[in-house]
Amino acid sequence: MPLIRFSAEQAIENRKTNRFGAWGDRASPNRVEPVAKPGFDVPFKIEPGSKIFTVGSCFARNVEEELERRGFELPMRRVMLRDAPTAILNNYATPSIYNEFAWAFGEKPFDVEQHLVELQPGKFADLHLSPTLRPEPLERVMERRRSITAAYRQAAECPVVIMTLGLVEVWYDKISGCYLNVSPRPSHLRNEPGRFELHVLSFEETYDYLERAILLLQKHGLPNVQVLLTVSPVPLGATHRQSDVIVANTYSKSVLRAAAETLVAKYDWVTYYPSYESVMLSDRRKAWREDFLHVTHELVALNVGRMVDAFIGGAEQAEAIEVQIEAGGVVVAVEKAREARAGSREQAAAFFDNFYPRFSGSAEFVTEYVQFLIDAGEWARALEVLDAAPEDMPDLQTAMIRARVLIGLGRPRDAFDTLDAFSNRTEGPGAKKLRVASFWHALLDAAKAVGEEGVVTGVLARFLVANPAHASRANITVGRWFQDRGQIDRAIGYFETAVGGGEAGNQAYLPLAEALIAVGRRDEAREALGKLKVVGTGMVSRAERTAALLGAD
Repeated sequence: MPLIRFSAEQAIENRKTNRFGAWGDRASPNRVEPVAKPGFDVPFKIEPGSKIFTVGSCFARNVEEELERRGFELPMRRVMLRDAPTAILNNYATPSIYNEFAWAFGEKPFDVEQHLVELQPGKFADLHLSPTLRPEPLERVMERRRSITAAYRQAAECPVVIMTLGLVEVWYDKISGCYLNVSPRPSHLRNEPGRFELHVLSFEETYDYLERAILLLQKHGLPNVQVLLTVSPVPLGATHRQSDVIVANTYSKSVLRAAAETLVAKYDWVTYYPSYESVMLSDRRKAWREDFLHVTHELVALNVGRMVDAFIGGAEQAEAIEVQIEAGGVVVAVEKAREARAGSREQAAAFFDNFYPRFSGSAEFVTEYVQFLIDAGEWARALEVLDAAPEDMPDLQTAMIRARVLIGLGRPRDAFDTLDAFSNRTEGPGAKKLRVASFWHALLDAAKAVGEEGVVTGVLARFLVANPAHASRANITVGRWFQDRGQIDRAIGYFETAVGGGEAGNQAYLPLAEALIAVGRRDEAREALGKLKVVGTGMVSRAERTAALLGAD
């Protein structure tokens, strides 16, 4: 049975009238390069500041951050997690999304004896939360579970639910008869052999759980609830199949995308937003961070900005901004420039085209404009604006921005020379050497771009003298540079130097463990990973992936 059916006449009419019906080409402006901007339907409007429920993989956390900056109320940002990172709220597969809604709305009980396990005497863990969480007393684990369930129950009060689908490779608990949200801990797999299985879901299973989840929202939620589906572009970090992870990931995302499309075709209150297509079809250098797993902040902001701008409208907002700037002058203009940078690329470009001629004499406004141009990769234009910048722009700040632009233009030596001229500057009582951490990190980035070992290690030596408080971060940066060049043993030395220096030193344990695994020193890698205190969304995913590799022993 076809998913959608048109008469011949309607099909021809669709082809003629669809303004997004062709790809375009490089000879004219297009929606594909360097950043893909697919068209999409906007069948409903979101009230500014309204309550939005967000659920899904780590990309959902990115979406939440942007929506919160724009003033929306987000129940999932209010979950009481104490010391745990918000990444533990990631919900990756359609069965686990269904489970949380079913537990929240009382459609099935949360069996404490089956879903909470005692891993150490008096210390428990929730099988559905990240295995990187340390086992804790039962009451604390239950408190966290109650808080999460209460947050999911608030979906019933939200006119819009944004659901980000992550993967179809999931673990099944044979005792509870329930799919887990995350992989079991390696120790738990060893302690209870035969309890868990790894399932790769079919389209039918994926679709069934997703449909049941949204029907619970319709049953328990507001009468006019709208569900906005997205597919997370964040790929599988590793696969448990005998398959290239690239191939396994393509199957996973294809099934999720097909399930979403099927629901959109079936229910008029379900809509799809193409963030997945935008990221996957964009220039990889603009789309992905260095780990190839997480989307750059710029592309996340662009996609969330396009979505929010479309679903809340923009003309009235533009008129209001004009009035506010007329009344408040340069102070308000700078504030609105910062807000524009957080929104969609198109609207920000229109904002700066309109207001830059008026405020080109403001150092703060020009700085925001140049930062926007850098985010957009418009390096030549950024250099033009810098060259015409007002004289009162701070020279050190201008030099750091200019260095970024010169690196973007493929002129790393010029960038390095621009910054190096400031490296012997002194400041403060006793004429101490310049200690501004951001400057030394910028100089180190320029040295890396030059690509010569002597330049990099020379800057590091000066960095450590000028700003020893940032020694851990600097050593991690240099260690990663050597690691990227295939010099793993050199990288390990820098990571080992970095560990133990507070929060930044803690972050060195993860790249250290990864580097040790790469050279076969697995026991040392396990020891390093055991010392890691996991914080932040990206670190949770990397830690889980690294732990899974070690758990294969």
